[in-house]
Amino acid sequence: MENYKTKINRKIIKKAKKEFLFKYIISIALRLVVLLTPILFSKAIDNVTDGNFDKAYTFIFIVIGLVIFLRLGEIFNTFLFHKLYNKLYQNYNKLALQSTYDNSIFSLSRISNSEFINIINNDIAIIANFLCSFVIRSIRIIEFVVIIIYFYTINLYVGISGTIVSIISFIILYLSSSNIETVNKKKAYDLDSKTNVMTEFFLGIKEIKNFNIFNQIQDRSKKYTSDYASSFLTQRVVEDSYKFGVTLLIDLFRYGLVIYGIILISKGELTIGVLLVIYNYFAQLTDNFSELTNFNINYRQFIVAKNRYYKLIEYTQNQDDNKDLRHKDFNGLIEFKNILYGYRDNPTLDNVSFVCKPNTINVITGKSGSGKTGVFDLLLKLNRQHEGDLTIDNININDYDNDYYFDNISHVNKEPTFFNMSLRENLNIINNDFSKVVKICKDLGIHEEIIQLKEGYDTIINSNGSPLNPNLIYFLGIARGLVRESKIMLFDEAFDAFDKETRLKIIKLLKEYKNNHVIIIITKEPDFLKIADQVLLIDKSTVIKTGKHEELKNNTLYQSIIKK
Repeated sequence: MENYKTKINRKIIKKAKKEFLFKYIISIALRLVVLLTPILFSKAIDNVTDGNFDKAYTFIFIVIGLVIFLRLGEIFNTFLFHKLYNKLYQNYNKLALQSTYDNSIFSLSRISNSEFINIINNDIAIIANFLCSFVIRSIRIIEFVVIIIYFYTINLYVGISGTIVSIISFIILYLSSSNIETVNKKKAYDLDSKTNVMTEFFLGIKEIKNFNIFNQIQDRSKKYTSDYASSFLTQRVVEDSYKFGVTLLIDLFRYGLVIYGIILISKGELTIGVLLVIYNYFAQLTDNFSELTNFNINYRQFIVAKNRYYKLIEYTQNQDDNKDLRHKDFNGLIEFKNILYGYRDNPTLDNVSFVCKPNTINVITGKSGSGKTGVFDLLLKLNRQHEGDLTIDNININDYDNDYYFDNISHVNKEPTFFNMSLRENLNIINNDFSKVVKICKDLGIHEEIIQLKEGYDTIINSNGSPLNPNLIYFLGIARGLVRESKIMLFDEAFDAFDKETRLKIIKLLKEYKNNHVIIIITKEPDFLKIADQVLLIDKSTVIKTGKHEELKNNTLYQSIIKK
C-alpha cells in the first residue's frame, strides 16, 4: 500500500513540476542574495574603517540593488507559492472526491461525516502547504551547511561553535518529533469529534427546539469544545516550546561569539566587517533553525494529515486495473449466480440466484432485514460479493467501464437527496434536455404544482428538499430517475408513501418504460406486485420463491408480507 501512496504522490507532484521548478530557481536565487548581502555589507564597513569611502559606497549601492531584487523576488515567490499550492490543493481534492466516489459503502463506513469534512477542508490544506514550503526549506538546509563551512574559513572555534549548536539543535528537533506528532493526532481527533457534535446540533435543531433540550445539548457540546480547545492549546505550547527553546540556544551562542569576536578584534585577528558577517550569519542560523523547527512541526502535521487522507483511498479500486468495456447493445439482462454477500457468518445475501430479463418489471419483496437492499448494493457497485458472479448481458459488471455502466443504471429511493441549487438545475444535471424534464413532470402530474411555485422551476431547494412539500419531493426523486432514461431502473420503496390513485398513475408510466428498460422495484405494495413480470420473494437472505403474483399469492409468507 505504501508503494501505492508513493505512486499517487508522485503523480500529483508531477502535474505541478513546472511550478516546482520555477519556485526552486527563484528560491535559490533569493537565498544566494541573502547569503551574499552580509558579506558585501561587511566589505563596505571594512572600507569605511580603512578610509576607502568610494569602495564603501560601491558596496552599499550593490547591497541596495540586491535588497530591491530580494524584496521583488519575494513578491514573485509568493505568487509562485500560491500558484503551486492551488494546483496541489485542487489535485489532492479531486483525487479525494474521486476516491470517495469509487470506495465501497463498507469502506466509507470507517470514516465519519465530520472526519470526511475535516480531511477535505483541513488535511488537504496541510498536505499542499507542506509540499509548497518544502522547496524553500530544502534550500535552507543547503544554506545552513554553507554557513557552517564559511564559519570554519573564518576561525576554527567559530566553526566548532556553529557545529556544536547545530548538533544540539538537531537533537532537540529529533527528540521533539514523536511528541509533536502525538499532540497533532489528538488535536485532529478532537476536531473531528467537535465537528460531529456541531453538525448534529445544526441538523437536529428542529428536535432541539421541539423537545426544549438546548441546555442538555449545549452541555454535551461544551465537553467536545473544551477537549478541542485543550488539545489545540497543548499543540501550540508543545510546538512553541521546542521552537523558542532552539532559538534561545542559538541566540546564546551568537552573543557568546560576539564577545569572542571582540576579543579577536582587540588582538587584530578579526575585522569589524567579519564580526558583522558572523553576527548576521548566526542570525541567519537562528532564522534557518526556526524554519527547520517549523518544518519539523509541519512535517508531523503532514504525517497525521497524510495518514488521515489516505483512509479515503486505502480501499479504492485501483483504476489502472479497471476494465473499460463498452458495447453498443446494452440490453440489461441481469443474472445473479450463487451470490454470497455481506458478513460471511451473517450474510445479507446467501447463495442467491435469479435472472431479470430485458423489458420486464421485477419486484423484490420480503420482510424488513431479509436482504432485499443487498441486491441494489451489488448492482450499484456499492460493495462486492464474497462469492458468486453478477453479470449483465453475460458480462461481469466489474468488466464494464464505470462511466458507461452508471450511464445505464439509475436508482431512486424513498428519501431522495437534492443539491443546494434550483429545481431546474437538480433535474438538468441528470439530463440537460429541459423539454424532457418538463414532459416527465407532466406525466407524473407535478408540472402544474411546480410552475405555481413563486420561482417555478428556478425554486432553490436544499439537500432535504426544503422548501417543497414532502409529496412533491418524492415525485421529484422519481422524475430524476425517469429523466435519466437508464436501461436499468431501480426503485427502492420509492412508491410506498403514495396513495392508490397516485400509485396507479405511476404504474401506467412504468408499463410504458418497461418496453425499453429493465425495472426492479423493492416494495410490499400489492398494486406493483400484481403488474410484475416476476416477483422475487426473499426471506432470511435467500430467494425462496420466484414467479408472478398469481403464482405466489397462496404462499403463507407472501401473504403475511404484502400490504392489504
